[in-house]
Formats: sequence, C-alpha cells, structure tokens
Amino acid sequence: MKQKIFLDLTPLLDVVLILLFAFMLNINAASSEKDSKLNGEHELNNELQATIDEKDKQIKDLKNNILDLQKEVDNLNDNIDEMSFDIANEKDTLLDVSENLAKWFSDNEESLEDIADSKDIDKLIDDDSILKQLHKYETISKKYFFIDIKLKSTQNKLFINEQDMSTYITLEEIDSKEGRSNKKEQIKDIIEKVIDDREGGYTFILITLSEEDHVYRYAFNLVWDAIKDIQQKHGTDKIFKTKYVLPIG
Repeated sequence: MKQKIFLDLTPLLDVVLILLFAFMLNINAASSEKDSKLNGEHELNNELQATIDEKDKQIKDLKNNILDLQKEVDNLNDNIDEMSFDIANEKDTLLDVSENLAKWFSDNEESLEDIADSKDIDKLIDDDSILKQLHKYETISKKYFFIDIKLKSTQNKLFINEQDMSTYITLEEIDSKEGRSNKKEQIKDIIEKVIDDREGGYTFILITLSEEDHVYRYAFNLVWDAIKDIQQKHGTDKIFKTKYVLPIG
C-alpha cells in the first residue's frame, strides 16, 4: 500500500517572501537614484541654459557697442576730412599771403626808400590786393595760435614768442634718464601754460622750434621731444609743428 507524503512549505514561502521584499527594496532604491540623477541633470540643464542666455545677451550688447563705436569712428573720420580740407585751404591762403607780401615789397622796394610820410605809404597800397591779403591773414590768425619757441646761446636758454622763460637746459640736468624726463616735463608744463593762457581760444596751434648762437643738440632734441609729446596729447589734427636747424659750420 502506497504512503502519502506531506510537505510543509511554510519555511520555503518565508524565504520567497524575503527575497521578494529585498528585490522590491532594490527596485525602489534604483528608482530613487535614477530620479535624483534626472533631477540633477535637469538642474544642470537649467543652469547651462541660463549661462547660454546670459552669454547671448552679452554678445548682443557687444554687437550694439561695436555698432555705436563704428558710428563714432565714421563721424570722427568725417570731421577729420573736413578739418583736413579746411587746413589745406588755410595753408594755401597763408602761402598766397606770403607770396603776395614778398612780391609787393619787391615791386615797391625803390618807392619804399623814398617814402617821406604816411600819405606816400597810402598811395602804394593797392586796396584790391594787399589789404585783402592782410585781411585773409588776420582771419587765419584768429584760428591759428602761433607759438614760436627758440633756444639761445650755449646756455640753451628758452624763449617763447620772444619772451624769456628764465629756463636753461644744462647737460648736468639731463645726464640721467630721470633727470632728462623731469626736464622734459618742465618744458612741457611751460608750453602748456602758454597754450592755456591764450585769450580768445584757438582752432589750431602751430609750434615752431628754432635756435640761435650755438645751441647744443641735446637741448634742441629735448625741447623737440617735449613738443612731440604735446602734439600727441592734443592730437596731430589740432597741433602742427616744425623746426629750423642751423647748418653746422
């Protein structure tokens, strides 16, 4: 006779339940980790997008600034062209005045020697030529401020528009780099004061540098460097410079 066998499955069921519970915990942990990772990536994407938007705004602002600067450059170029045209015309007028004055004095050299009083002078003046030229020169002089700088003697004494500046340039003063720089600044300050003291203003400045009576080259070059610095400060379209060097002999 066959015997019936009965198995108790309760312990096995407990094991299965435990494994199922552990599996569910792992699934929940993985899901939480995935959600956290997604949230982090979402926040990172938001930060990146905000950074991109900020950079876009900066680029747009830079483009607008570039356009504004280009407009200013174009306006400056137009002004420079206009001033260059005016300067060329005024230079031509000044040259014309000089040539006419020279011609007038040359043509009337003998008559000038015989002049006895102002009435004779009035007879020599041609109203349609010399007076008009002098009027043109007066018009130019209102726009130009002429600064005549001269160094005199071996002491390199400084004169501006024939006025003694009570300033000397000695080799001992500029023997060092610092000494030369300090002396140049002193010369620049003197010239700048002359410019600032100009009454009635000016449109352009013409600075001339010349020498008299064996001026030393180191002094002449120092003053010329000071003039170049002033020109750079005020602009080459505002200040013009020229120099007259005595021939060596």
